[in-house]
Amino acid sequence: MKEISLQTIINHFDKHNWELYIYEPNSNEEKPTIASDWNNIPQQLYDYLENFYNLDWSDECTGCVDCGAHIHTTPTSYSDVGDYIVTEYGYVCG
Repeated sequence: MKEISLQTIINHFDKHNWELYIYEPNSNEEKPTIASDWNNIPQQLYDYLENFYNLDWSDECTGCVDCGAHIHTTPTSYSDVGDYIVTEYGYVCG
């Protein structure tokens, strides 16, 4: 499977006015993360992107204001404590 350039993906999202955020991998991830509202994205595009990127929901994550790393802000369980600090400038990796 041939990887499509990130610029092509950005242009496609812009063309359709879809929300798109790109974050650097954090210490637990090997691939960059693309965040969007996946309800409006065709399943074929979602499946393709999933081969090359971590995909997350745009309302469940943000990027570190210091390094741009992906920060998942929604807990996955009751015992989940976020590994980040919230400052007056935004979220910072913990």
